[in-house]
Amino acid sequence: MGFIIGLYLEGHIYQFTTYNGSKISDLQIKENTVLLKVIKGAESIDFKISKHGDNILLSPKNGDMNGRIKESLNSEIEITLRSKGSILFKGKGINSGLEINGDILEDIKNDKSKKISLK
Repeated sequence: MGFIIGLYLEGHIYQFTTYNGSKISDLQIKENTVLLKVIKGAESIDFKISKHGDNILLSPKNGDMNGRIKESLNSEIEITLRSKGSILFKGKGINSGLEINGDILEDIKNDKSKKISLK
């Protein structure tokens, strides 16, 4: 279990990953909103994702494509990148994809590798 987040800004890629020591400091999953904050040293990135509608897609289940998942392709995402408390970037995107399946918070708690932890 892990995560990879990259934001390209003015010739630099800001990387937040499990393998570079980044940590999820906040994760809230509500019916139509996801709030996520990830930190690495003095840098942090915040996401607010608002789901707008969803579609049912086929997904793998027990080796066959007979499962079902909900995916939104018209969600809105707000991103704020900070370094040492100063805002480096703040922006909003529309028509973003969002797919959440299962109990992510429970999966993180039960992950034996402990590569992801909530602060």
